[in-house]
Amino acid sequence: MARATTIYLVRHAESQPSADVPEPRWPLSARGETQARALVPAMRALGIDALYSSPYPRALHTLTPLAAALRKQVVVEHELHERVLARHNLNELYWPTIDLYWRDAEFALPDGECNRACAERMVKAVDLLAARHPGEVLALASHGNALALYLGTIDRTFGYEQWRAMRNPDLFCVRYEAGRASWDGSRLPTG
Repeated sequence: MARATTIYLVRHAESQPSADVPEPRWPLSARGETQARALVPAMRALGIDALYSSPYPRALHTLTPLAAALRKQVVVEHELHERVLARHNLNELYWPTIDLYWRDAEFALPDGECNRACAERMVKAVDLLAARHPGEVLALASHGNALALYLGTIDRTFGYEQWRAMRNPDLFCVRYEAGRASWDGSRLPTG
């Protein structure tokens, strides 16, 4: 019997939002950089074979200290990017808009991505990486909405409230066996 593929889903460390910088380019905050370094002892002993990240700097830089400690490269996987609410800054409309997204899986602004589409994109991306690395241990850095929607495909009780309770950073362990993902609902310590 083939060994399970273990995937550690990493929500990025604290970012530094800015009205002057498009959301996909937000860097880690100073605190986020400290959090990323604190992940190293928490994750170093997990036996990670490969690291993948969203192209967004806050996710990529969350794994950078771990990659240096493990002497491995972080491979950018575009499909791990955050769910796109809109192509423009929502400012004070963020929370009312996010509420609409979470209430209706098909709702999306004209230039946004609905919850269903984001969940499907994430399932496809994670499934592909699991198939590419059978029996190995992976770390995948992504974002709160995208990871919550993905986890909701495994555990239907994981939704809006659980997304709101996610930490920066956060760490979840998913196992793949016989092409199926499972998650026991737990979170790992992040440092």
